[in-house]
Amino acid sequence: MIGSPKDEGIVLGAFQRASEIDPGAAASALMVRRGSGGGAVRVGEGSVWIQLALARPAALVPCTADKLLNRYVRPLLRALTKLASTPASYFGRDWISAAHRPVALVAFAHEASTNAALFEAIVAVRTPFAVAARSSFMGKPPATLEEIAGFAIERARVADAIADAFRGIAS
Repeated sequence: MIGSPKDEGIVLGAFQRASEIDPGAAASALMVRRGSGGGAVRVGEGSVWIQLALARPAALVPCTADKLLNRYVRPLLRALTKLASTPASYFGRDWISAAHRPVALVAFAHEASTNAALFEAIVAVRTPFAVAARSSFMGKPPATLEEIAGFAIERARVADAIADAFRGIAS
């Protein structure tokens, strides 16, 4: 599934406590929880949210559960690189970098008993994804894809590019 939220809100990680969110940021925000782990993310009309629900980690690419995020982030990196005309990179953290700045969250979940897996990403096209600074950002200010590219990017174009990138690995 690839979509864009219609409302502004904060999306908590599967195991995150709502009390971890700054009360000022959380006061007027709609809060929902996603199926993957990781920290809170801001979403809005300028976000693109990707969810791949997989029967097993190797459903689309050869991998084991411990390599799930690394393997499924690759098509997303290709799509974002193409869209922003600057390399998008993944350094093993919970975010994607473009022009050395965080532009998207990536996260996963795996159910050992069934082997089902979930890959999720929230791309900051126009709406910044960071709720607050994180130590994992290493002092780098988060950005949006449009800031990095220097021009407006339609959410539908982002969704189409991501879908095309994932279709390419499934064929």
